[in-house]
Amino acid sequence: MASRRPDSRDVMVRAELLLERLRETPDVRDARARRLKRKARNLFNRVLRVIAGLFVVALGALVFSQTVMPLGVFGFVVVVPLLMLLVALVLARWPQTRAEDEAGLARTALPALPPRVEDWLDSKRRALPAPARGEVDRILLQLDALAPQLATVAAGSQEAADARRLMAEHLPRLIDSYEAVPARVRARDRDADRQLTEGLRVVGDELERLNMRLAAERLEALEVEGRFLESRYRDGPRLDK
Repeated sequence: MASRRPDSRDVMVRAELLLERLRETPDVRDARARRLKRKARNLFNRVLRVIAGLFVVALGALVFSQTVMPLGVFGFVVVVPLLMLLVALVLARWPQTRAEDEAGLARTALPALPPRVEDWLDSKRRALPAPARGEVDRILLQLDALAPQLATVAAGSQEAADARRLMAEHLPRLIDSYEAVPARVRARDRDADRQLTEGLRVVGDELERLNMRLAAERLEALEVEGRFLESRYRDGPRLDK
């Protein structure tokens, strides 16, 4: 029986995955480490909620049996375990991680926008082509660096408007436009993957420039404060005089 020749699209996908691993940068590795850390933290929090829920159910059943009405063997052997199972299932799935849509991102306050965009983008990452995932990792790192800086940006400033437009409008619209292309067309014509990758690279570049611009303002403020202290205490009267 003749072996089936590998499909050219399969070969291209495998080659892209191999190239993605070979050209991994520190940014890509850092982004992967952050994703794994976030998933581990979420899992740990869910486990803690389940344990706390089971403890509350067990304690409640004991108090109920002692103060209201004895549960008996049937209650402790059947009812309480079933209730604990139900509570464990509910708490293990709560809170549900819901990917934001474009409208939800647009309504988010600016300081809280970067982590919301991170969650949304991370939920989209796996379905994107291999070359685009490297650009997504780069964007995720830029968002992580941008979050603390946006906390001190004036709501009506140009930087605030640029950040919101880039994160809540241009980036979601780019990925939505890619997903709107039928999967069969994307598989046959790699132009959509190339355009998505280039678009994500532009977004990453703009986020990096925005980060540098905000950092430059902080450095300028630090320099002004340093000059003030120097003129006040080195060139002016000393405190010990």
